[in-house]
Amino acid sequence: MFNKPLFSVVSSKGQTVLPIELRRKINIGQGSTLFYTQLSDNSFMVRVLVEGETISPSLSSGKNKIPSFGLKKTY
Repeated sequence: MFNKPLFSVVSSKGQTVLPIELRRKINIGQGSTLFYTQLSDNSFMVRVLVEGETISPSLSSGKNKIPSFGLKKTY
């Protein structure tokens, strides 16, 4: 758990900065790939994918199914 609530603001380009506490806790660095899954209208889960992990299209729902692909770290 974190000592304080974590927040970030989304820019006009749709970008946000992940708080350093979060990046350190779950080992997010330059080149990390994040996978988003919508849980409800206003909540979602984010997974940090590891090198070589494959994403199955069955993990994605709706029209925007993602293809399976292998990941490589770029840093």
